[in-house]
Amino acid sequence: MKSKIATRLLAALRSRLKRGFGRARILDPCPPEALQSPCVAWVASRRPLTIYSLAGGIVPLGLASALGPRLANRRVNFLVGMSWHMEDRERASVLARQKSQYEQRYPLHKVVLLGSSEAEAAAMSEFTAPVHLINHNIFVDENVFLPSPPQSKAFDAVYVARMTPWKRHELASEIPSAAHIFYREGQLSWPKTLAYHRQMRAIMPGHEFLNKIVGENFEWLSPAEVNGVMNSAHVGLCLSAEEGAMLASMEYLLAGLPIVSTPSRGGREHFFDPDYCMIVPPDPRAVREAVDALKARRIPPDLIRSRTLARVSRERERFMEILRACDPTITEDLHGRADWRDGFFRQVIRWRALPAIEAELALT
Repeated sequence: MKSKIATRLLAALRSRLKRGFGRARILDPCPPEALQSPCVAWVASRRPLTIYSLAGGIVPLGLASALGPRLANRRVNFLVGMSWHMEDRERASVLARQKSQYEQRYPLHKVVLLGSSEAEAAAMSEFTAPVHLINHNIFVDENVFLPSPPQSKAFDAVYVARMTPWKRHELASEIPSAAHIFYREGQLSWPKTLAYHRQMRAIMPGHEFLNKIVGENFEWLSPAEVNGVMNSAHVGLCLSAEEGAMLASMEYLLAGLPIVSTPSRGGREHFFDPDYCMIVPPDPRAVREAVDALKARRIPPDLIRSRTLARVSRERERFMEILRACDPTITEDLHGRADWRDGFFRQVIRWRALPAIEAELALT
C-alpha cells in the first residue's frame, strides 16, 4: 500500500513539476524590455488600425509585444511574421500560448500569424489560429534589386550574410572566387566577430571581403551598392542551416542570380525554382560543383527575375486578401491601390526605433 501511495505521490509531483516548468517557459508576451527593442512595423491601415510587424527575440508578437499596453483601448489587427523560423513544434506551441495570453489580456486586439514556409505555417496552425502562409520576402523592393545591363562577371559567387558562424561561410571555401558582403551579428561580441572574420579570410584568401572595419563594426553598403556587387557575380549563396526567410535570397532572385543553397529551415526556398536554384548538402565540394553547374547553364537574368516576380505577385495579392479579411473597408485606407511597383509598399521590412513608430501612431 505504502509503495502504491508513494508511486502516486511521485507521479503527481512529476506532473506538477512538468506543469510548472511549462509555465516558466511561457514568457510574458509583452516583456518590459520590449520597449527598448527596434522593431519592424508597417501601418497598413488606420481604419481599423492594422499593423504588420516581425516577431523575434524579446518581441515574440512583434509590435504587439512592445505597444500592446499603449493601444489597449483601441481595436487593432496585428499581422505578425517571423524573423526567425518557427518550424520547431515546441517553439510553435510556446508562441501559441503567448498569443492566447496576449489576446485574453487585450480583447480588442487580434493577432494573425504569418508563416514564411509551409512547415512553419503548419507548426503554428497545430496550436492556434488564424495562421497564413505569407513569406515576408514579398516585401523586398524590386525597384532596387534588379539585373544591370550585361557586364563581365568578376566573381563566381556572392554571399550576403551576417559575419557569424551560423552563416557557415566556410562552405564557400572551394569556390575559386567570391564576393562577401556582411554585417555584424548583434548577439556576437566584437572580439568573437573579429576572430571569425579573420578565420574566414584566412581559409578563403582568393575571396573578396568587401565591408571595411569601422571601429567595432563593419561599414554598411547601400542597397544599390549591394545590387551592383550581386550583378558582378554568377551565383548567389545561401549557406545557413536555419534562420528566417533570408531577405538576401530574394534580392539574388530579383537581381537575376541563380542560387546555390543548403537544406534549411525558415522559408528561403519558398520562391526557388529548380531550373535555377540548387539545394545541395552542406559540403564545400558540393557547393562548388553546384556553382559550376549553374554558371554553365547561362540562365538569362531576366528569366529568373520575371518568374520570381510572378510568384511574388500572387503572394502579395494573398496578403492583400488577408488585409481585407481584417476589415472589408481596409483597402479604402490604402486608396484602393495594390500596385506594388509604385512605391506604396516599399521598405516594409525596415527596422525602426520604437519612438519613431510611436510618433507615426501619434502616441507621443
